[in-house]
Amino acid sequence: MPTRESIENFIKAVEEQPHDQVILNYYTEDASIQENQNMPRIGIENLVRNEKKC
Repeated sequence: MPTRESIENFIKAVEEQPHDQVILNYYTEDASIQENQNMPRIGIENLVRNEKKC
């Protein structure tokens, strides 16, 4: 289980850093993200690529 400090650091990163950088720093290689009504994006490379488009 993550520590309170690591969770607070993650929240701060999401609020202050570009999301592609947060994904690289905190997500695993096989992570997935799913937006409402869309198919999930799987793999850190796909997640970062999508965030850079935004």
